[in-house]
Amino acid sequence: MRKKLMYIFLFFICSFISFNKIVNAEEYYSELMPQSKAVTMVNIDKITLENFGVIKYVKIGTDQGTRFEIIGRFTNGFDSDVNVKLKYTFYDGAKNVLKEYNEDIIAYKDYGASYTKVVQANSDGYSIDDVKYYTLEVSVPMEVSIFDGADTGSYFYDNFHSEINVKLNNIYEVNEKFLGKFKGSVRAIDMDIPFRHKYKRADGANINKRAIISDISASDSYDEYIKKGLKVVTIGNAEQGETEKEFEFGYKYNVGKDKIKGNDEVFFYLVNNNQVEINNYTFKINLPQEFDKNNVSFVDGNGNIVDNIEYKVEDNSVIGKFTDVVKTESIYAIKILLPDNYFVNTTLNISNNTWIAFVLPVTFMVLTIVIRFMGKKEKNKKNNQVGLYLDEEVNSLEVGYVLNDGLKETEISSLVFYLANKGYISIESDRKGYVLTKVKEYDGNNKIEETLMKRLFNEKSSVTRKDLKENLLNIKEEIDKIFKYKKNKRFFIRSVFNYKLVFWLMILVIYFVVMNDLLFEYQPNLLLVNVIPGFIGLVIMLIPLTSKKYQLIEKILCVMVGVVLIVSPIMLTSYESFLQDNLYVAAYILGVVCIVSIAVTTSMMNRRTAYGNHIYNKIIDYKSYLVNVSEEEIKEAVKNNSNYFYDVLPYVLIMGMSDKFYEKFDKIELEQPSWYHVNKFNLEDFYTEVKNIYSDFYIALNKRI
Repeated sequence: MRKKLMYIFLFFICSFISFNKIVNAEEYYSELMPQSKAVTMVNIDKITLENFGVIKYVKIGTDQGTRFEIIGRFTNGFDSDVNVKLKYTFYDGAKNVLKEYNEDIIAYKDYGASYTKVVQANSDGYSIDDVKYYTLEVSVPMEVSIFDGADTGSYFYDNFHSEINVKLNNIYEVNEKFLGKFKGSVRAIDMDIPFRHKYKRADGANINKRAIISDISASDSYDEYIKKGLKVVTIGNAEQGETEKEFEFGYKYNVGKDKIKGNDEVFFYLVNNNQVEINNYTFKINLPQEFDKNNVSFVDGNGNIVDNIEYKVEDNSVIGKFTDVVKTESIYAIKILLPDNYFVNTTLNISNNTWIAFVLPVTFMVLTIVIRFMGKKEKNKKNNQVGLYLDEEVNSLEVGYVLNDGLKETEISSLVFYLANKGYISIESDRKGYVLTKVKEYDGNNKIEETLMKRLFNEKSSVTRKDLKENLLNIKEEIDKIFKYKKNKRFFIRSVFNYKLVFWLMILVIYFVVMNDLLFEYQPNLLLVNVIPGFIGLVIMLIPLTSKKYQLIEKILCVMVGVVLIVSPIMLTSYESFLQDNLYVAAYILGVVCIVSIAVTTSMMNRRTAYGNHIYNKIIDYKSYLVNVSEEEIKEAVKNNSNYFYDVLPYVLIMGMSDKFYEKFDKIELEQPSWYHVNKFNLEDFYTEVKNIYSDFYIALNKRI
């Protein structure tokens, strides 16, 4: 710290001792300066050196001996880095040269920095104490004046010639030759070609067309990339020691079909927001057929006629030049109004990405709808065999599973009365509540019924309402798993999960295709930045929306999070890409519509097997029959089977029509079922207790008891 403070103190001392006057020159040679003085300021064009001098240190801090430090500060006012040469010469008291020091430093663009060089004189053949005078020479070793006023500051183009051959199919063949002049040494250059051909026609109409760029060529090796709607071609490499280089660059620019009737038009940007200054710009535009030379004009970026271009028309060519230097960020274009249909066999210039973005989402959407509704006629076909019984070997839970396309708590609840009616469970009811008793061990071959018996009683002989929550914990998930891997194949297509997986992949592909179309010719390096959060947002948003497992508030929150993940990257990085073409907006909207349609279709994707359709139709017909069954048929059924009401009860519970079915028996005297025990039986109290038990099971399965 002590050493650093001493450096700072001596630097400020040097700043206040006697100085030379300010000097303005491209090269600077100081007079013979006493070692104790400094040069206050040197301006070499836009390079400024301040307070340059020599400081002598004697045994500072832990240093053993004496040394010099050359210190100062420089700033660069150019718009690029510039080489600066420094030369220090030390003299003794008789003004004899002791030592010369040369150094090249880089003055960085718009940057001020301190400069320090340590000189250990004793090791260079002379003593520090012998130094009494010094001189400073400063120079910028290139012709700075040729760059004066250039916005790029680092290089410019000279003797620039552009030749454009306009073809009958409205394709411009562009060939450019020019000399690159550089500060320092030759480096790679960038040539920009816009993907969008935008301009205002002579009749005032705004044109915004996609151009096809092809057949790029260059006199040196080159690379291509896309940035904000431009194809950027980087030509050449750094070449040390060279300051000039000839370049040639060519490409085809297909501007496609004229969208407006009445006239055709040549419109080409000779200069379009250039980043490099151009000197001695000449051009020649060759048209394929005759045209009216009075319809030739040159305009700036606002469509105004310019007066800094001289030209003449020879045969079918426009030959001309710029009368002054073309500054950076200039816009100049040639306009030639032509008769209608001057151009023939032109193209629409709709990219393959755009075609795919329109065709693929619609194809996927139609395909999912067709797959979803295949077999619909079979499902809706009525079965003629209906009667008092379902006449199928399915329990009430399986009926509900087929009817509801999945497992619900009510289906498990109904199975209690189904098993009671089969002789496995008895129910004892009194004022204190009810007790469910296991009458016998389950000896059937239905895995679901066996699971419910085992879990319900949990190695006990009887349970009450208080036992339900603990004993039935997670039983729904267990039964659902049995359905998916065992029973499900009887009722539903086993590959339905694969169908859904394919549909979800379709959604992700659609989103990728739409975003690729949006960004491919604007900023393709942002594709993953937009697609990855978008994929995550789609999953978070659409899975809850297409599932029955989520509550409304959960779905709302997931939608909000999903929309943020999808929209935020676009708004932050790619919003301008939407402004390139209305086709991009239309493709994006179409993609969103198709994604939603496929998601909705996916949520309905529980296609039944042939047997599943058969059972479904039977259930629908049976439900309709029970709603409309006559009182005489009910009485006849009870007469033939006194247990008829209890046989059908589990099924009407699951069909949601138990109250209507019960009303058909209110005038019929029924016997007490063998599995229900109560001091005094009546049908109304029995049905109330059934609904209580049914409700308690539902609540327990929802983990709310």
